[in-house]
Amino acid sequence: MADEFEAHWFGKYELLRLIGVGGMAEVFLARTSRAEGFEKVVVVKRLLPRLAKDQRFVDMFLGEAKVAAKLQHANVVQILALEVHEGRPFIVMEYVHGKDLFDLLRKIKKESATLPIDFGIYCLSEMLRGLGYAHQAVGSDGKQLNLIHRDVTPSNIFISYDGDVKLGDFGVAQSTDKLQAGEVRGKFSYLAPEVIQGKDVDQRSDLFSAGVVLWETLAQRRLFKGQNNNEVLDQICNKTPEPPSWHNPGVPKDLDEIAAKALERDRSERFQSAQEFEDALTEWLFEHKVRWTRRRIAEVMKQHYPEESTPLVLPPPSVPSVMGALVEKNDFERSDSGVLVGSLVADKSEPTPAVPPGTPVSQVTNPWAESLESHVIEIDEAELQRQVLAAEFQRSEQLIVYQAGAAGPVSMPLDQVLQLLSEQPQNVVGLGVVGDWRLRRDELARLLYWDTLSNPPQLPMRPTNEGVFEQISLTRLIYEITVRRMSGMVLIDQARGSGYRIICLEGGYPIYIYSNRPQDGAPLLIYKRQMLSNAMLYRSIVQVIGDRIPIDQALIQVTGGVNQQAVERTFSTIVRSRLYEAFYWTEGRFRIYTDHASPLRLTMRVPPLLGILVRAVRRAWSTEELQNALYMKGLRMVVLAKGRDPYLKALRLKTDEQVVVEAIDGKCNLPQIFNRVAKNDEAMHAALATIYVLAETHLIELV
Repeated sequence: MADEFEAHWFGKYELLRLIGVGGMAEVFLARTSRAEGFEKVVVVKRLLPRLAKDQRFVDMFLGEAKVAAKLQHANVVQILALEVHEGRPFIVMEYVHGKDLFDLLRKIKKESATLPIDFGIYCLSEMLRGLGYAHQAVGSDGKQLNLIHRDVTPSNIFISYDGDVKLGDFGVAQSTDKLQAGEVRGKFSYLAPEVIQGKDVDQRSDLFSAGVVLWETLAQRRLFKGQNNNEVLDQICNKTPEPPSWHNPGVPKDLDEIAAKALERDRSERFQSAQEFEDALTEWLFEHKVRWTRRRIAEVMKQHYPEESTPLVLPPPSVPSVMGALVEKNDFERSDSGVLVGSLVADKSEPTPAVPPGTPVSQVTNPWAESLESHVIEIDEAELQRQVLAAEFQRSEQLIVYQAGAAGPVSMPLDQVLQLLSEQPQNVVGLGVVGDWRLRRDELARLLYWDTLSNPPQLPMRPTNEGVFEQISLTRLIYEITVRRMSGMVLIDQARGSGYRIICLEGGYPIYIYSNRPQDGAPLLIYKRQMLSNAMLYRSIVQVIGDRIPIDQALIQVTGGVNQQAVERTFSTIVRSRLYEAFYWTEGRFRIYTDHASPLRLTMRVPPLLGILVRAVRRAWSTEELQNALYMKGLRMVVLAKGRDPYLKALRLKTDEQVVVEAIDGKCNLPQIFNRVAKNDEAMHAALATIYVLAETHLIELV
């Protein structure tokens, strides 16, 4: 999920890929290697930096993990180690090569397919077997641990491509002896009524959560959902769920009855143990003469994940790099390759690097670089509890919308406001909170970075330079303006369409990209891609309205700066995603306006654009289009240009792209290189895109 994450060592573990970021920790795919050839793939869950400074969170993080580490069961994800490195506590867990149930249900829905009912029943019975073991587990002293999982959800039920089913994330599990009444942990949609009501909690609350998972697996839709969290909590406490067969006619009535018992609000009427719940499901399978095995589970997973279910292939262990992947000034000064051909801008001085001279090493390693296109999933747990208890919770995520021709302002939830601004921006006159009109539409455009709410910026009549994509590709254009550290604005105009983008640069860095797509409004992108939590986004928009500050500043203020890196990654993603669309245009024009300052800029610096080139081409171009583009290159030998190393680093190539570069030895032509590295269609597409970008940037030569 993290296209631009760079593998690096953290203690004795090499962090290979960022899986996700939550309210307390960040999770990585990792491995530990030894010189004698030993290698083990694991998952590293590391406490966030801001929380690592608070001993209370450190104690909670490690204390709960120490309890969960005592669990050893085939249906439980094993905790392998608890360690601290550089002051950062982290947990090392078993890696399950597969998908969680949430991802599987989402994929089934996207494919308009159906999940076999008995498949879901078998998986849940396996999960309950692991949960029952945890509930009954004893410590080394022989005393029962009395654990409650507190987060039984589809995203914590893992199904491997080999057919194993495991319950994971016991990081918030806790003994009933230490659990405080009214303490809220877990996701709102799966909380038991007694948790919400602040009553004493026991292991039967996990069984209610499992009942929600059962209902959703049978109905193949969400059970408790609303326009805000308060509506969700109200439904859990007061609404009796309809039978899942109402939404999925294939569900037998006896399964309706099992689901209804699991979802009893009165816990004395529920299943009284995970074993009892499991027995009900396995008995159903027996009565219906259904037999599932690990092999059959694996077949279903491979059917829906044909490419991802192949054995995990990892690159060779990396060597730690001090300077990272950005281009240094003396690298440019040493270059004698003539890699840069013909300046497109008025400034004819020698190229200068993407990193200003004198930049500290700590900044060159690019801590703010975009590493994922999503996923600060939740705010911290204390904030979740405050939201539940806050008096004004009833009106959370509500904004006041003023519309042209309307009799008066209307209160709307956040999602409806964002939809209105994207579909009917001309009808929105202003936006406010609790009845006070505070922000006009033109201010919204500027402060929310939502360009279609206002007029585009005015550009001079005469550009410094102009042309069409037939003369110079968008790939080449972006490469030139970046490495030459251009300051000014570049208009990219879709020749046969209405799309345009305006790239605003300062010293080669993008400071803003204008887009005339309504779907590119910053809040809408954040909301749709769940790059930050909805609560964080809502409170930031309120801050924008009240203080008239840009939304990136508001997000940092709302979080107190604790999630600043997540905010920076988010806006780096927004800027780059706006440009991805232009790579789909088959024809286009460009106009360059050097030294023309942008009227709008982000308050934070985002990484150079070179890192998106190969990625954007891979997304936008088909294999056939790339083959046609490279056809005229002929059968001459391919060599790497002199002085190419700093430029190759700046392209931030992925592993399958780097393999293509390594295959260029000066003795092979293009077909021979493709035959060497393209083992399947995906590898061929990656190779074509990589060669295309290298050719457009003159980092390879044909001799």
